[in-house]
Amino acid sequence: MIQISKERLEINHAIEVIKRETVIAKGLNNSNYNVSLPIDLAVILIEQAERVEYLEKEYKVRRVCYLEEHIDRLEKELNNYRGQYFKTQSKLRDFRKEANIIQGFSRERIISRTAFDLSCDIRDLMVELGMRND
Repeated sequence: MIQISKERLEINHAIEVIKRETVIAKGLNNSNYNVSLPIDLAVILIEQAERVEYLEKEYKVRRVCYLEEHIDRLEKELNNYRGQYFKTQSKLRDFRKEANIIQGFSRERIISRTAFDLSCDIRDLMVELGMRND
């Protein structure tokens, strides 16, 4: 019967534990060099890689949702501004018609001239706003 010292038994046991708890991982960039990793570390790295995948997908989903919400908000603002723009166009047309009426019926030259100037100013503003000149 072969006798092994206590120290040698402990070393052998340690080697067996290390063998059981170690995995061989492919080297960086798929090189031919293998790397020994403790199983705990390998598990942690795998979990982190899975977490990264999950977070990347979650980021894409949230980014799309954020952009959709932002676009919706901008579309609402645009519709609001369009509505205000059309109201302004309508009021400018009404003001111009009234200025033309005042000009046509006024017997006093100063009032007629002021109404004419006002009508011209409104017409110029309408042209700047890209409105049709009715």
